[in-house]
Amino acid sequence: MDYMVAKIPAHNPSNHSVAIIRVDLIGDFILWLPAAEKLRSVFPNSRLTLIANAAWADLARDLPYWDEVIAINMKWFSFEKLLYRWRMIRLIASKRFQIAFQPVYSRSLADGDSIIRATNAVERIGSEGSLSNLSEEEADFSNRWYTKLCPAADEAMHEIDRNLEIMGQIAGVKYKSTLPQLDLVGGMKLNLIESLGKYVVITPGASWEGKRWSISNFVELAQCILERMDLEVVLCGSQAEFDLCGSIKKQDPRIINLAGKTTLTELAGILKGAILVIGNDSSAIHIANAVGTQSICILGGGHFGRFLPYPGDGFGIKPIALFKEMDCYQCNWRCAKTQVFTDGAPCIQGVRIDEVKSEIERLLGDNLPY
Repeated sequence: MDYMVAKIPAHNPSNHSVAIIRVDLIGDFILWLPAAEKLRSVFPNSRLTLIANAAWADLARDLPYWDEVIAINMKWFSFEKLLYRWRMIRLIASKRFQIAFQPVYSRSLADGDSIIRATNAVERIGSEGSLSNLSEEEADFSNRWYTKLCPAADEAMHEIDRNLEIMGQIAGVKYKSTLPQLDLVGGMKLNLIESLGKYVVITPGASWEGKRWSISNFVELAQCILERMDLEVVLCGSQAEFDLCGSIKKQDPRIINLAGKTTLTELAGILKGAILVIGNDSSAIHIANAVGTQSICILGGGHFGRFLPYPGDGFGIKPIALFKEMDCYQCNWRCAKTQVFTDGAPCIQGVRIDEVKSEIERLLGDNLPY
């Protein structure tokens, strides 16, 4: 049905029109920024349209790397609402792109691959990628929807460098690794935090429960910061994480819960104003780094080295990753140790709270009363 819907509009390719397809998660988008800033030089004199995940599309609209952003609600698109899916496919097909490019290492058949087929573009470029989101049968099937697949190096590589590898193969150059940077338009004055003094942000959520450190640990950290340092504590997260953050706030009314009360751009402004961000392996850690705020990440081993820790080269601050190394690292979050994750996967549980407290005191020692 996707194929039939995409063929309904007459397709006469528009010259110099390029679709850039990036519909993965917020953190993936942030880590792609060093490669995204190369797009204008890779496709000079072209009109660039970013087909984006609606979760971060508003943030992307503030950036100068493309001429248009088409936002897709990926929850609806992933077969939850078929009429919405087919309406978006028809919209994309109607744009008459000459080139479609999906610079994603871990492709997905139902999402990005289906969108690149819907473009009906003359050239459809992607990466050979990995099988973390595809079975071999799915990869064999969706590979046919591309006119060119760029080879991916076999060795383990951080996502920043992987994105630059894909872009460099299209440009015919080798790009040097750099860290993501996110410039907020207008400096962002936020009523949400105007009354605050110095504050620390805690983000206790994550995309999967196995990546979440114990809530009791975050409660203890928050109370330690409030009682031992002249600082305020702000909780941030999505609307779906409001109750999760609420379970921390109810332990101490001095804690401020902003989960679900901010846009993504406002969240970036709050993280920029913080003196420290503490959280799980989630988008907030990557956003904090991109706006220049030091962070501490409670890190597990499912994708260790791919997204965090950051690569050794490059310059500027980097997230401090605290982890407990185990022999089952690189499990792709298919945990073989347990099926119940009340306090995170075993590798997450292995990060000791005294280790995190010591790192906080090292970073914020000037705020201690002694």
